[in-house]
Amino acid sequence: HLRGIDLMRHMRTEKRLMRIPVMMMTAESDLKLRQEGFAAGAILFLPKPFTTVQLQTTLRMLVSMAWTERNRPVVAGRVGLTQRA
Repeated sequence: HLRGIDLMRHMRTEKRLMRIPVMMMTAESDLKLRQEGFAAGAILFLPKPFTTVQLQTTLRMLVSMAWTERNRPVVAGRVGLTQRA
């Protein structure tokens, strides 16, 4: 049985998965669990229960963050590369 936090930790070690933004959804309100989730790689947190509107809004934010990250220039020192479609 793989916990979500364990999956996020694994994703951060895999080059092809490490830049995928992850949203954490849980009914747990424990601050320590949230901190563990963010440390494991979550960038957004959605507490359960949530409404359809809250889910849609959070997913839009996640997609926007993924697009921004994907199109972020790669910089090494004074040299930068941008990705064009």
